[in-house]
Parts: sequence; structure tokens; C-alpha cells
Amino acid sequence: MAERTRRILAATMQGYPLLEEIEEFTPTNIEKTMEASRGGRFVARELMVGLENMAASIVLNGADSALFADLNPQTGEDVELYVRESWETEDGEAVSVKHEITGTVNKVESRAVKMGEFPQRTIELAVIASKRTEGGTLIHDINVRTQKVNLGQGDLMEAHRRAAEV
Repeated sequence: MAERTRRILAATMQGYPLLEEIEEFTPTNIEKTMEASRGGRFVARELMVGLENMAASIVLNGADSALFADLNPQTGEDVELYVRESWETEDGEAVSVKHEITGTVNKVESRAVKMGEFPQRTIELAVIASKRTEGGTLIHDINVRTQKVNLGQGDLMEAHRRAAEV
């Protein structure tokens, strides 16, 4: 795979466009919960038994009071965050990366105030739903509330939701 360099990072939170304010974005990381299984076997193996809690965050730099008057996420509030990136490959190809996240605000934190620095706020989310695509290819599509779990190879829970009539 060719090296890729991020060329642009844009977001929309609760319908409010963000571009120059984004200092940092931490996307949803998917981590499987594994459990050892041996039974009568000589060699044990691990089986996936679920997924760990998902989190995401965005750091807004220089966000003015007007922005936070309009976009004032409160702890416990559900918010929609849509982040778009454009990466450039070594071959000069532009690759689109999209993150669609619904999450509950866990924390809104302001950094220490220093002269000569922009004000900065970090918004941390407990992720309820996350969908990521790279270059049009689905990487994951997970929804905690509906129990949809697609790790890029189909919905792992579809047959189970049907069997449980959920």
C-alpha cells in the first residue's frame, strides 16, 4: 500500500461546519473482546465474544464564543459528528475518508489559558454508532442501539437479530 498524506480535514457537528477550528480528531477504534477457549483441546484458541466500548474525540482550536453559543454540547447529550478527510497517495491520487459518528458527550474540556495561544476545547464522545469508509470501501458500520455490527465483511449480528426477533 502506498503512503498517504492527509491534505484536508473537515467536520460537521450538529449541522455546524468546522474546518479551520479542527486541531485534532480521534476516530472510533474497533477492538474485539476475545476469550480463550480450550475445551478438550491440547492447544487453546481465542474467540470473539463482543466489542469493547467505542470512543471518539475532537479538539477544536480557536473556537470562538459564537461557535460555542451555537454549538454548545452538554455532557449527556447525543450529538452527530461527520468528519471528512482527503488523503493523497504517493501516486497523487486523492482518497476520501468519511467518519459518521453518533455519540453521547462524556466530557467537554477547555485547555489551560495561556497568553498568545488559541483557546482550545476537547469534546469526548461515547460512541453509539460509527461508520467509516475509505475510498468508497466500508471499513466498519456499527450501531450499539440496533446491534448492527459490520466490520467490512457483512453484518455479524443480522442472523442473530432475526433469530431473536429483534
